[in-house]
Amino acid sequence: SIEVAGASDEDADKYAMNFSPQAFWAETDTPDIAREPLQRPDFLPIVSSTTLAQSLIKRANGAGPTRGINGFVIELNTAGGHNAPPRGWKYEPNSEEPKYGEKDMVEVQKFAKVAKGLPYWFAGSYGRKEKLSEVLEGGGNGVQVRIFIIGTWMWCSLLRLD
Repeated sequence: SIEVAGASDEDADKYAMNFSPQAFWAETDTPDIAREPLQRPDFLPIVSSTTLAQSLIKRANGAGPTRGINGFVIELNTAGGHNAPPRGWKYEPNSEEPKYGEKDMVEVQKFAKVAKGLPYWFAGSYGRKEKLSEVLEGGGNGVQVRIFIIGTWMWCSLLRLD
C-alpha cells in the first residue's frame, strides 16, 4: 500500500490502484498477450559492497535458497551512472567530489564467498583484459563495460584467456 499524507483510513479506497494485464490488453488489438501468465524476470541487484549483497540475500523475499536473487552486478565507484556515495560521506578538501576509500572497495575473492554460487559481474574500471582475468579467476562471470554485461562465454576466446 501507499501512504498518502493527510488521508484517513476511510479514504484508502480513493487512493488504491489496481492494474489488470488482461483488462489492459483486452482493450488493444493484441488481447492474446495477457493469456499466458508472466514469468518473474531475473533479479540481478546492482550493489557497491559485500555488506549490501549479504543483506539482500538475507532479506529478499523470493523463493529458493537465494530468495529470488539470480546474481549480482558489483559497481565500484569508478562505474558511471548512479554510484553509491562513499561510506562515511567523505569529500575531497575544497571540493564537492566524493572521496572513496578502502571501505568502498570490493575484493573479487571476498565477493565470491558472499555470492554463494550465484553469478556476478564487476563494473567500474574492469573493462581491461587483466581485470576480466582477475574476475574470472576469482570465480566471477565477467565484467560490465559501459551498459553491456560481457560474460565469460563471449570474451574467453576473444581475449585468449588460457
